Amino acid sequence: MKQEYIAGLDIGTTKICTVIVRASGGEMLDIAGVGTVPARGVSKGTVVDLKQAALSITESVQAASHMAGFAIDRALVGVTGTHVEAENRRGAVTVGAAQNESAASISEKDIARAFESAAIRVAPDREILHLVPRSFALDGQRGIASPLGMNASRLEAEIHLVTAASNSLKNVIDCTHRAGIEAQALVLEPIATSEAVCSPDERALGVAIIDIGGGTSDIAVFCDGALHSSVIVPVGGNHVTRDISIGLRTPFEIAERLKIESGGLTASPKDKEQTLEIVSAGGGERTKLPRAVLAKIIAPRMTELFEMARDAMHCDDIRRQLPSGIILTGGGALLPGAVALAQQVFGLPVRLGQPVGVAGWADRVNSPKFSTAVGLLQYARRLQREDYAFANLPGNGDATTRIWGVPLDIAAAPLQQEEAPVAEAAADIPAAAVPTPGGAELSKNIAPAVSQNWQKLSRALQPLLDRLRKLLGLDVE
Repeated sequence: MKQEYIAGLDIGTTKICTVIVRASGGEMLDIAGVGTVPARGVSKGTVVDLKQAALSITESVQAASHMAGFAIDRALVGVTGTHVEAENRRGAVTVGAAQNESAASISEKDIARAFESAAIRVAPDREILHLVPRSFALDGQRGIASPLGMNASRLEAEIHLVTAASNSLKNVIDCTHRAGIEAQALVLEPIATSEAVCSPDERALGVAIIDIGGGTSDIAVFCDGALHSSVIVPVGGNHVTRDISIGLRTPFEIAERLKIESGGLTASPKDKEQTLEIVSAGGGERTKLPRAVLAKIIAPRMTELFEMARDAMHCDDIRRQLPSGIILTGGGALLPGAVALAQQVFGLPVRLGQPVGVAGWADRVNSPKFSTAVGLLQYARRLQREDYAFANLPGNGDATTRIWGVPLDIAAAPLQQEEAPVAEAAADIPAAAVPTPGGAELSKNIAPAVSQNWQKLSRALQPLLDRLRKLLGLDVE
């Protein structure tokens, strides 16, 4: 009997991590296998060497499969890097009413049109990674949580749109394919991480998650239960290691070991008395320095990282918008004194976050270093429970799915032929790709319909855009 499972693949700058869970109907993730290897061919979360990155993925998958006792051939893959961009957008549509009526009942198709109007302006070299609804408005009345079935003549949708460079995404997909793994879906890593380390209550109150990785720090901010912003800051733990390497004139590998074994952000009286033996680069000369020197090097870089994260959150009143405070996670958050320094910079409560809701080999992932890998699995489980739609979005040139981030009854409408009912769209998705009860397969069959409908929309809008250009005097002979 074939083993049913879900797998998450975290492609980081310093490590490649694969986590496998057995499919079950329980609330806890049953960890079956974990494989972690040093990353090669990846810089600041972006693939820079296909061959080396594929080899690292292969080693990680093999290690996790060996521990689980069965092979895998598919996984949800985390995406990060400075090529990822996110913004909040608004889209509005007029709702068609029946004759002799001033308003109409909002349908799934109306909601889908509102989403499309918000997401239509995407550069040709970029692809939509996520489209996450934030809120709705009906006839100017804001704060509508679920407009389906309500009466209105105008519908507005506010979404959080995440896009990424097309070529960078294709490189990620190529790496996984070379390693024998089908990338079932691409998920922005800070969104996945938030699933593993914070609760729905914290998201409802307002919270920010900062995942300090090797090459980048990934940020997700939630306000009033909705995703407010997601940002990739190009500073991580490797920058701290590089500062140590330069400041002490020692090789990078030795600087990394010093950071992990003896690093911290504050110097105690004992640190001034203790000494570290430093091996100089090149000649191998050994010198002894007070341990307190490390704190003087590490603290300024970590302060800069937190200040950059604070500025990138785009919170006008951070104390009011984030009463739940900050959750630090990732390997960089394990530096002694990181939580205290973050409290000082943000002026908010700060705690260390690590994966929750895991069973089986839970001790193997019970660390902030595994928050993203476990978060990918938590994210997949939530989508299955809520019957979310996995969809090939317009402009996607490969078979790997993107996630609309909207319930299936809403997302299915624009993805099918106009005469096809929503029930048929749901029936086309077999439950085998992420095999848990109620799971929906990451369907490849809907790609042609998506492309066709998107082309229809573009053709329909073109005359309107041409007329607008003429009115504005933008046409130049």
